Amino acid sequence: MHSLKRTEALLITLVWVVLAAAPYLFGGESRFASWRQFARPMEVLLPLLAIFLANRLLFVPRLLFRERRVGYILAVGATILLLTVGLYFYRQQGGGPPPPGLHPVPRPLPPYVNLLITAILLVGFDTGLKAALRVLQSEREKEELEKDHVKSQLALLHQQVSPHFFMNTLNNIHALVEISPEQAREAILQLSKMMRYLLYDTAQGRTTLRKEAEFMRSYIGLMKLRVPEKVELALNLPGDIPDVELPPALFVPFIENAFKHGIGQQERPFIRIGLWLEKGQLFFQAANSKDRAAGAGSASGIGIENVRKRLGLLYGADFHLEIKDGQDIFTVKLTIPI
Repeated sequence: MHSLKRTEALLITLVWVVLAAAPYLFGGESRFASWRQFARPMEVLLPLLAIFLANRLLFVPRLLFRERRVGYILAVGATILLLTVGLYFYRQQGGGPPPPGLHPVPRPLPPYVNLLITAILLVGFDTGLKAALRVLQSEREKEELEKDHVKSQLALLHQQVSPHFFMNTLNNIHALVEISPEQAREAILQLSKMMRYLLYDTAQGRTTLRKEAEFMRSYIGLMKLRVPEKVELALNLPGDIPDVELPPALFVPFIENAFKHGIGQQERPFIRIGLWLEKGQLFFQAANSKDRAAGAGSASGIGIENVRKRLGLLYGADFHLEIKDGQDIFTVKLTIPI
């Protein structure tokens, strides 16, 4: 990635050196006769710089790369046209005979035509460069993701479902055998479904929202075995869950974190988890109470950092993760496209 950035910076620097030097190298000696003549190429270079920066920082990332191609073409065209017309009227108002003793150098093209043509070429170069580097970067990230896929699958239980949770669950099931054999059998069935889901159903790195919701139900159902009755536990899932695809176990670290920090010495402990869809976006939210004495730190767990990195590799800039670590409540809000 660093080599791509260096290549991009080198190419951009080279182009701008050529653009800045060309008027002085090929413009004739009369351009150096006065400061005004020397600075005149800036009348074209400054609008070019404005077009270049607008294209690179605004139009390409916010329009072209978000599949808004018509808006991109209109924005670029309007910007180039506006600055070209502005230069035309500026030259018309500032025109006049050259200073005594100077003879204007014949130019094959008026400055505003030069600006128009150069701006189109510059935008084409910059857009092509950004698009090519984006493709190369995406390919490298995919290769990195594929290399880490096997490791991620083997480490999935450690990173996203704590082995400590399974130990506690097995201990709770063992205690239930004497008290309620029927409940113990149900707990074992839920645990086996979760293990099968993690080890086999997610082997391809994709799952369905319906399966993910069922996994969440099983996970929270098992966690109920070890939480006190005073804990308010709420799970809100859509009534009709579509079979859209998404990466598996994205939400488990946040749910596990909620149970880890939401059960303490609070007067009214609670854990509230919700999942809903709206306008092509999937929204997840987990909120839990926390001890004031516990302080901050809930947002810096290894599981959450792992899922944050995973989200970045999978979705780039198309996801939104908001974590609020307040005095009495910890909240996670995640939005991903589906």
